[in-house]
Amino acid sequence: MKLQAYIDAKGITVAEAARQLKKSQQTVDLWAKEQRIPRKSEMTGIYRWSNGEVQPNDFYPLTAEDDRANGLDPHPVLAGAAA
Repeated sequence: MKLQAYIDAKGITVAEAARQLKKSQQTVDLWAKEQRIPRKSEMTGIYRWSNGEVQPNDFYPLTAEDDRANGLDPHPVLAGAAA
């Protein structure tokens, strides 16, 4: 689950999520908007805070649609081409 979706599902604000994660609101906002990727130690904190609902994979494009949305040519495996 994406971080913003988790925050929304929890019914809290980015500011409250930042307080709970002990990070600045600006930092959590950038993560939630997918403009920055958390460091490994930060991802561990997010994973634990969200009870495993938000995972490191959620910060990386793993589908052909995500690749296209980020201006990338989809990887052949994600695009469904034979390897």
